Amino acid sequence: MQAQCRRHLHLLTWKILSRIQMRQQDAEAQTNGVWIRLRPKSG
Repeated sequence: MQAQCRRHLHLLTWKILSRIQMRQQDAEAQTNGVWIRLRPKSG
């Protein structure tokens, strides 16, 4: 029973972590897009 609980907790933690990571990558991609738009086109 305890092992099952621990496994569930581990899965939950992994889901949350992967979601945070995805959100972080999203934010980085958006920031990069903004920088590309702001950067002067010459060179």
